[in-house]
Amino acid sequence: MFQCPRCRRRLVRVEMHTGVVWVCVGCGGRLASIGLLRSVSADLPTLEEYWKKARRRKPAERQILACPMCAGTMKEVSIAPEMPVVDVCNRCQVFWFDPGEYELVPKTEPRTFESREAMLHRVQREQQLAPYPMTMTAWHVLALVLGLPVEEMATRVRRPPWITRWTAGTICLLSLISFTDFDEIIKVFAFVPAEPWRLDGITWLTASILHGSSWHLFSNLYFLLTFGDNVEDFLGPWRFAALLLLAVVCGDAFHTLVDIHSTVPCIGASGGISGVLAFYALRFPHARVRFRFGYAATKAMSAWAAFLMWLGLQGIGLAAQSQGLSSVSAAAHLGGVLVGASFWMVEEAYNRYGRPVRIGGRLLSKKSRGL
Repeated sequence: MFQCPRCRRRLVRVEMHTGVVWVCVGCGGRLASIGLLRSVSADLPTLEEYWKKARRRKPAERQILACPMCAGTMKEVSIAPEMPVVDVCNRCQVFWFDPGEYELVPKTEPRTFESREAMLHRVQREQQLAPYPMTMTAWHVLALVLGLPVEEMATRVRRPPWITRWTAGTICLLSLISFTDFDEIIKVFAFVPAEPWRLDGITWLTASILHGSSWHLFSNLYFLLTFGDNVEDFLGPWRFAALLLLAVVCGDAFHTLVDIHSTVPCIGASGGISGVLAFYALRFPHARVRFRFGYAATKAMSAWAAFLMWLGLQGIGLAAQSQGLSSVSAAAHLGGVLVGASFWMVEEAYNRYGRPVRIGGRLLSKKSRGL
């Protein structure tokens, strides 16, 4: 689902007789396509002037809001001092109207349109009646039975997540091959904190391919395939691949910091996947995930709330790991989280201010650059 660029709440799809408008219940903003506006506007020359100015190649005076559809920066377009300033994404061909701006668009049939207050009241009522619709499949039921979370609501992907699928397929194939001679392969390709530069340091990456059991492999691939597609769709394939690789390396580094003299081999892709989970929770905090509690009861919560709970468990796991009471590397998970959060901060800076520029280690905004 799309998110409001102002208050980050999810937008609600409202069908009208002329088309679809996306409404934010929190601030009252609206997202409408150029096609819809052309069908309802009684002042097409003014509308076309907005659209013509937005399509110019030169950058706008300000680009602050991120497009709810493609996450790219929208252009603030103004054609006259007495006219409202509208945010436009020429890639998705959509207009964002802040509260009160949509009502200023002259309509061909004013009586057929709801007022802002009436529309918000109806949308809030519909949300109370059916806040989070979900179609359960056999795959969802199996995942819940196994204790895995089910992604209930998330932004739809615009392109196939090839890096996610290729990574999952490669890990699955090589891990299954490693099961044929597990002990010998672990001795060679696992990451050992006391010998971090074995095989010229290649074990920093090869350890993420190996897994200790079928369940270890299945659960990691499930999390990667479930949440990685949205992250890859937002970041793009190359930045997503960079996120995975850096999260894996940072996870190994954090694992080493717990005990640099440890000779116990470390394997698994959890560090990289933790980076994906952190970015997902920060970028899509209102996405819904469902868990099984007890034998049959299930509960849905926001991705952000579920991530905070998971972080709390990692804190407990880190304490147990430092005392030698756990064989699960919570430190590697937290190292991946650090990379995922860092990627999110960079993307937020890019979406808010344009391409980041650093001078003396300080991230400068467009305003401070004099643009």
